[in-house]
Amino acid sequence: FELQPKLKKVLRKGLLKAAKTTGAWIFTGGTNTGVTRQVGDALLMERSQRSGRVVSIGIAPWGIVENNHELVGHNRDVPYHSISSPRSKFAVLNNRHAYFLLV
Repeated sequence: FELQPKLKKVLRKGLLKAAKTTGAWIFTGGTNTGVTRQVGDALLMERSQRSGRVVSIGIAPWGIVENNHELVGHNRDVPYHSISSPRSKFAVLNNRHAYFLLV
């Protein structure tokens, strides 16, 4: 879904301010859909400002992650492409999160 630009700006500023002033971590569903996408956009804005780092953790069900087999490995970095086909029944991870927990 899309938010009106004014509402999107309010969400981004408010979320980041709350996380920075309290030291709170941001937990989301981890996928690049709905509110999580909006949170990811806010995290991107925070990174571009080079201000205090906000910890963001996406928790997503393993079974819904697009190309989850590409993420299997031990002690190695795995490139992951966060672009999915509109026809896919799976979801891609929002690459603006710092960490993911796949359950």
